[in-house]
Amino acid sequence: MCQQKYKELAEQLRLPSGEKGVEIGNMMHQSNFSMIKHAIDFLEIFENSKVLEIGHGNAKHLEYLFKNKPKLAYFGLEISELMYKQAIENTTHLSLSQSIHFQLYDGENIPFKDDSFDAVFTVNTLYFWQNPIHFIQELYRVLKPKGKLIITFIQEKSFKNLPFTKFGFIPYNNHSIKELVDNSRFVIHKFEHQSENILSKIGTPILREFSTFVMKKES
Repeated sequence: MCQQKYKELAEQLRLPSGEKGVEIGNMMHQSNFSMIKHAIDFLEIFENSKVLEIGHGNAKHLEYLFKNKPKLAYFGLEISELMYKQAIENTTHLSLSQSIHFQLYDGENIPFKDDSFDAVFTVNTLYFWQNPIHFIQELYRVLKPKGKLIITFIQEKSFKNLPFTKFGFIPYNNHSIKELVDNSRFVIHKFEHQSENILSKIGTPILREFSTFVMKKES
């Protein structure tokens, strides 16, 4: 694949659009599903909790979320209008019995009041945060006291196997995410690492290492 194709793929991964975007959305769901499940499994929430997801993509994973965490109010934010529309389409059957709300936003300012959510989770969006310090402070703001933030991301060492990541991706490792958390009032509650053999988004087999960090809003 030529460099221009890698750049186009990177742009679609950040902001899916057009006919290609639908294909990319499905590919992201398939390739990232194990990471999404990992994040959801860390949601220690009670019935009627309010949960926010940053970057919900086509939302096909919500079937798994509600199977494991029934009776919650789900809110999803997305910068891609295509993924927003796909999410509504893909969850129509769930919306009949569950509380599901999708909304577009600008990727920087979270359009909810202070202390709104019991938990926030996000998978593979960290690399695209334009102003990470501001954004993690926004996540802190909208969480209720004792609320948790779950961030799941691919470790920087795995990026070397993904040539498209040099176009607009900001890699993270344990040290850099801890530095980011230090710029907020979050406290790291726990973290866990996993590795898996997958097909990359360009179809090559790779070993992918990823981590889930759980942060708490202590007060």
